[in-house]
Amino acid sequence: MQPQESSVGPVVATIVILAVIVLGGLYFWSQRSSSTSPTDYGATNVAVPTGSSTTTDNTIPTPTYDVNATMSGS
Repeated sequence: MQPQESSVGPVVATIVILAVIVLGGLYFWSQRSSSTSPTDYGATNVAVPTGSSTTTDNTIPTPTYDVNATMSGS
């Protein structure tokens, strides 16, 4: 009768390798999520009016057109 071979070594090695992969993935995931900023998603720094300007009208001025101008090309 042959003695039974122990299979504890390969099982322990597999568990260690999986643990290293999982811990490495968690490390990189935490580094990636902490290093992202709003500018990474295409946002830009936009100056927001604070009300300290001399004008109180915050509307965009509309362009003026000369309706009496002659049309060219006809």
